[in-house]
Amino acid sequence: MPPEADILPALRQSQAAVAVACSHCGLPVPKGLCEEGATEQFCCSGCRVVRAAIVAGGLGRYYELREADTGRQARVTGKSYAEFDDPAFVAAYCRAVPGTGLCATDLYLEGVHCPSCVWLVERAVGEGVTARLDLGRASVALQWDPARVPLSEIARSLDTIGYPAHPLRGGGVRELRRGEERALLARIGVAGAIAINVMLLALALYSDAFSDMDAEFRALFRWVSLALTIPSYFWCGAVFLRGGLASLRSRTLHMDLPIAIGLTAGFVWGALNTVRGRGEIFFDSIAVLIFLLLLGRWIQMRQRRAA
Repeated sequence: MPPEADILPALRQSQAAVAVACSHCGLPVPKGLCEEGATEQFCCSGCRVVRAAIVAGGLGRYYELREADTGRQARVTGKSYAEFDDPAFVAAYCRAVPGTGLCATDLYLEGVHCPSCVWLVERAVGEGVTARLDLGRASVALQWDPARVPLSEIARSLDTIGYPAHPLRGGGVRELRRGEERALLARIGVAGAIAINVMLLALALYSDAFSDMDAEFRALFRWVSLALTIPSYFWCGAVFLRGGLASLRSRTLHMDLPIAIGLTAGFVWGALNTVRGRGEIFFDSIAVLIFLLLLGRWIQMRQRRAA
């Protein structure tokens, strides 16, 4: 049996070896895997391979950014993600990018919590893959060529660096919201163009108070104002008209009802006065009001979604 003087140095050397941190994940390296004199130590062959892949891909700065983090360890599940290539999954969660031959999807990533995660995820997905990580929602928007790389391989790449991927529920809802926003912007654009032209016609009619405009020109300007206001009222303002009708059907009063009543009253009275050839018309006020109300609704929508 060796004397105590020989046992203590060996024990201290063993404890020191156990205290060595893995160069990739930071976990203690078992003494049997410590390499004497090596600048990098690894707790397993997986960490060795992953670190080599990260460095070879030009992502070595990830470890520098991680030093300022909270010390969370990467969670690697080792899943194959074969279900991501299933046709049923593709039909439910993926969509084609028109005119490019690419596919797109949104995935929820576990473990996303700092800007270094954004930097790493967007660079670790591989060539031919575009990734945009939303840090606040922990979701990554992917575009890739399915002929070059399957989605399961992209998901495994993310998993190996500590970000297990999951299909993001509600992707269809987000598409509907985007479509709703685009439709509202189209209405705003049309309403703004109409409002500008109706205001110019109104300026010409107002100038009649200081000049002697021929009756036929006055009638022409009134009819053109009516013609321009019709699409503004029936299409651009349909948002408020439908809301007002729905308010009456459900017997639940909200702001769309008084707006719809005001727009309808002004439009109908102005149309009657145009037909009769006398009285005030309010088409400039109606067109501008519809434009401003739609613009306000879009701003409200953006702020609500941002919140």
